[in-house]
Amino acid sequence: MRVLVADQFSPAGLEEMKSAGIDLVYNADLNGESLKNAIAEIKPQALVVRSTKVEKAHIDACKEL
Repeated sequence: MRVLVADQFSPAGLEEMKSAGIDLVYNADLNGESLKNAIAEIKPQALVVRSTKVEKAHIDACKEL
């Protein structure tokens, strides 16, 4: 499973996901157009955000999956 974490996240939590075999991509600086582009390029099965705004265009970037 590929997971994109696009917000601040605990280093221990990131390590826990990696230890569980998750293909993890972490970039807390993604937002707006950069988030949309990352989703289209990375094609994650899950997106983890906390305060990052996710818009319809971001979700639409996943429709090719």
